[in-house]
Amino acid sequence: MDEPTRRKQGERSWWANCAWCGFGLAAMLLPSETPVTVSVRSGSIGKELVFEVGDAGIHLQGGGQTAKCVVHYSAPPSSWWIDVKFACGTIHVFEDKDEAATWCDQYGFNFGETMNMDIMWKLAKAWYSEKASYEYNRPTEAEKSQLFKELGMVSEFWTE
Repeated sequence: MDEPTRRKQGERSWWANCAWCGFGLAAMLLPSETPVTVSVRSGSIGKELVFEVGDAGIHLQGGGQTAKCVVHYSAPPSSWWIDVKFACGTIHVFEDKDEAATWCDQYGFNFGETMNMDIMWKLAKAWYSEKASYEYNRPTEAEKSQLFKELGMVSEFWTE
């Protein structure tokens, strides 16, 4: 289940396959005077959620509660490169953790882990903000472990 997400900044727009890549693309487009709009469907098939992402953070438009929204990961990072299309296809934004759990039950996916949008944004900025530069190097295993620790991603899911 791919999650095509749309990003828009001014008159330009892009898409990404998963929530992490989508917010990562937003991080690559900032800092900017123009915020980035990220549009997703909850669980890739539900209600449309539109986030405004800027230097100050991430906010759900339309009166929704950003604090309740989560990004869900079914597969642990240690397995992502075995089947990256599957892994990315299961990284979704949901209106809340209960909706993520229902989605997993309905479609037969491992519940895995969720993170709130604040942590998602911090992760996306740390991982992607320099990715478009020629000097970019993928984080080393030690750097990845340190980042995950700093963000509170310390369960076996993230560290195995």
